[in-house]
Amino acid sequence: MICIALKCEEDAKKKWPKRLLPSRTQPVNKIFIKNTIEDNSIYILDIYRSKSTVYFYLLLAVVGVLAFVMISVWPLWLQLSVWWISFILLCIIV
Repeated sequence: MICIALKCEEDAKKKWPKRLLPSRTQPVNKIFIKNTIEDNSIYILDIYRSKSTVYFYLLLAVVGVLAFVMISVWPLWLQLSVWWISFILLCIIV
């Protein structure tokens, strides 16, 4: 991997993950210039996800909720299977 020497040195000096950013309400001060994390500062973990992944999870959630709500129209064998699986897992947990 070829990289610029300055950037590699900056990455080596960092003591926090790349996704750890100061919160928007906190003024940006000399914390990042010193490359240290102060105990009295507030930080957030900023996770970027693509829109397609978020839409996929949203679709899964909607389909899951609809499937659960429409359990009365499921075939009897499927209802009994879900009941037995739930019962066995509950017994294992308890």
